[in-house]
Amino acid sequence: MILTERKIITLDFVPELESPVLLFDSLSKMYNSIIKLDTEVIKKVDPLIEIQFFLVDIKYSSIYTEYLKKIIIPEKDDNLVYSELSGNVMDYSNQSQAKIIDTLIEAEGSAIDNSQINKMHNEIVEYSSISGVDKNPHYKPPNKLIIENAIDSLSESTKMLNVADKFYFEFNNERKEIKKVYTNIDYEEIKREMAKKITETTIHLILKIKTADFLGKSKWKFKLDDNRTIEAKILDEDWLARFHSQIENIGSGDSIEIYGIFIEMFDEYGNCIDSQYNINKVIGVHKSYEQNELEF
Repeated sequence: MILTERKIITLDFVPELESPVLLFDSLSKMYNSIIKLDTEVIKKVDPLIEIQFFLVDIKYSSIYTEYLKKIIIPEKDDNLVYSELSGNVMDYSNQSQAKIIDTLIEAEGSAIDNSQINKMHNEIVEYSSISGVDKNPHYKPPNKLIIENAIDSLSESTKMLNVADKFYFEFNNERKEIKKVYTNIDYEEIKREMAKKITETTIHLILKIKTADFLGKSKWKFKLDDNRTIEAKILDEDWLARFHSQIENIGSGDSIEIYGIFIEMFDEYGNCIDSQYNINKVIGVHKSYEQNELEF
């Protein structure tokens, strides 16, 4: 089964006050935020549902953007027989988006905070029951942190613009206006509220340094063997003091051998909502030329 619909995002602006690059950057952030929200809501109905978005048309008079949302619900996949979907997933998606946009409009002039994020989330969960999609065996409520992240990105897209500029959302002959959106979201509070299980795993790793903090105690960036980039805070005060005093020197391509803790937080549904690496002890620096010798 394939469900499709077209929607419109329009950006009205004062031509003499804006640069084309800034306008299209703002529109891109807005567009990607909406897609992120849509995807999170729909994929939580069932992970087998596929979602595609296609940019249909752009008109430059006020940057009128039309896009197509395509939801593909599998019925049969080789050895897997997919049971018929319960509820109206398109209506659930549309109503969830409408509730988020309405909350942003109502909050004009004041910042979106945790209480309003909770309100949006609760209304989406409520409509999952009204639309019947919560009857699907793999249904889960959308991740509140992803909603927050998308709202932050959407807020950034509006703050890039002049005060006279505005976005419009158009669907089914209804037009909603969004001007400036401000946020004051406490992510750590949301994580604490959502976390129902925390696991800690002792780690002994050699981490290739990608970005070091040469001045303070911020997180460093490292590259793992599988090329993933992680951030980690070094809690070894003695080693940090030697590093900042240039007693310990690192260069391009160097790594550090560490003992630490990998922490994961899970919500009540078993979804990982956050993970972090803490470096408790730096054993030593592995120079890049030493690593090259080991490879041969």
